[in-house]
Amino acid sequence: MWFDELMDNFKETLIISRKHKGIFIPIFLKLALSIGFFIYMVVSFIAVFGVAAISFDNGLSDAAQLLTFLAPLTAVLIIAYFLVVIFNALMEAGTLNLYKAAITDTKPTMSLFLEGIKSFFFRIIGGTLLIHLVTLLLSPIILVLYLLFTFTAGILSGGWGMVFLSIAIAVYFAAWTSIAVLDDIPAVKAIGTGFRLARRRFKTFFLINLALTLLVNYGIVAFGLPITIIAGWFIAGVITAYFRVSIMLMYKKYSEEAV
Repeated sequence: MWFDELMDNFKETLIISRKHKGIFIPIFLKLALSIGFFIYMVVSFIAVFGVAAISFDNGLSDAAQLLTFLAPLTAVLIIAYFLVVIFNALMEAGTLNLYKAAITDTKPTMSLFLEGIKSFFFRIIGGTLLIHLVTLLLSPIILVLYLLFTFTAGILSGGWGMVFLSIAIAVYFAAWTSIAVLDDIPAVKAIGTGFRLARRRFKTFFLINLALTLLVNYGIVAFGLPITIIAGWFIAGVITAYFRVSIMLMYKKYSEEAV
């Protein structure tokens, strides 16, 4: 039964994560990057609003004042987007290489993390930008379908329909980065392989992503507000690492079905 196989997978993932605790090191690196990004956003917004305030005092026309505000704000947001994409690709490439080492019973080390960045950064960032571009081009259609679903199943289910829809869509793109690292293949091929695998093993990957989403987005608050604020980032990182290893193990098991 597929459910029994999933439970066996979770058990194996637990054994691996307990034996190779080095897979959790990137959690602290991600925290450092997040703090740096937060500082960048705060400083940038202060600068943008400061420039806007000066322009208002200089008696410029309304159009000129609006341009003075929107131009730097747009630049800040564009830079922020690329920073997020770059940081995520760096972390993904290095972290997945640690997961790859762990499931092959190799000790995760910083050198393997850096090796992962060197080997897989560009294909991961390329695949990410491709997915974002396709999403942007299809955004009018996606928006219409999203609104239709929101005002039907979304309302009738009290919002849970939107959660399940998001997870159902994410299932088809959840494994491609792991596949690119495990099989050392280009991003486009990895995306296609991940799509075929999700289509054939939808229930398995849906449950993995559902558990990940519910635990990270909803389960952590069960510890209370102080714990959520102080250690929520670490708990979320550990949970995410656990389920990402689980996805990688599942792909290894079912990889022949994705050919």
